[in-house]
Amino acid sequence: MNQLRAIALVLVWPMRGLPMVLAEPRALFAILFIASAFLASHWALHHRLDLEAQERLIAAESKSDASEQEITDQAKRALAMRRIGGYAGYAASVPLAALAGGALLYLLALGFQRNKAAQNGRISFGRAFALFSHAALPLGLRELLAIPVLLSYRAIDPSKTAGLFKTDLGSLWPGLSFPGAFLVDPFCLWAGTLVGLSVRAAGKPRFLAALAGIAFFVLFGFLGRVLP
Repeated sequence: MNQLRAIALVLVWPMRGLPMVLAEPRALFAILFIASAFLASHWALHHRLDLEAQERLIAAESKSDASEQEITDQAKRALAMRRIGGYAGYAASVPLAALAGGALLYLLALGFQRNKAAQNGRISFGRAFALFSHAALPLGLRELLAIPVLLSYRAIDPSKTAGLFKTDLGSLWPGLSFPGAFLVDPFCLWAGTLVGLSVRAAGKPRFLAALAGIAFFVLFGFLGRVLP
């Protein structure tokens, strides 16, 4: 299918894939890929959450007269709610984030200045949304790569789930500390580069493409701090 081919080309040959997205601005498969990757990594994380650690947490916060069975039931309910809430959150937040990113890309780089290369002489919001959705594919790929890492843990304390899979320079080399080290992440750099190439594919000037690429690279870097 053309959408699957566009996804593959954007990841391995963006100068060929992005014009395909621009010519046929469909983002459904890209959104599904990213959302599925986040849902899969959430499943891997929850699959390794430590029930006994959750029970100890519940016991420390509950009344002293709570029975062992009551604490166990509360811990199971807490983990179940966490799992369901995570699934619902990712299912809703991925398309909303794509809409927000597409709107920002449209306002920042694509929504002004008539362009004869595009249909109707301009870049529509739909095209900006499709371009951004495909530019964000490396973030979904990052989540897929997180799965074997998360599953390598025998058990994960529910209160210590942050930073289990970090790919930024500051996390990989803690001794190499400098301001903004957390921004130096290959997946964020990849996604930011794709945003810049998307702007070029839309026929915009190089300086505007560079500006958009840098802006989204920094944005992706800050968002990466809240990912598992």
